[in-house]
Amino acid sequence: MPVSSHNGSGRKLWVLGSIRMGKWRIAAVGTGNIFRGIHLPAWLANPEAEIVAVCDAYRAGAQKIADEHGIKDVYEDYRKVIARDDIDVINICTPNLYHSEVAIAALKAGKHVF
Repeated sequence: MPVSSHNGSGRKLWVLGSIRMGKWRIAAVGTGNIFRGIHLPAWLANPEAEIVAVCDAYRAGAQKIADEHGIKDVYEDYRKVIARDDIDVINICTPNLYHSEVAIAALKAGKHVF
């Protein structure tokens, strides 16, 4: 029997057991080599995922990825991405020393962190 839930955003997510129905809405924070070479191809190959935003302190790099893949929203400040209530997952690909700062903020906002 389906169970209705939400991620704190007010958007309903339908789950059946542990299977989520509907696409995960992904935002990438950090769009350098690790994201471009490993994470981005994996998300693009996953029919259950949709990249809706990219964020990088180096905006031109994020903008290039957005333009190449039809991603509408580009940010330089990860806090603006995390504040969006329509994003389910924050994919962190920043330099290691920034991982905890972004992850803690995302978790406090009720996001899944990858």
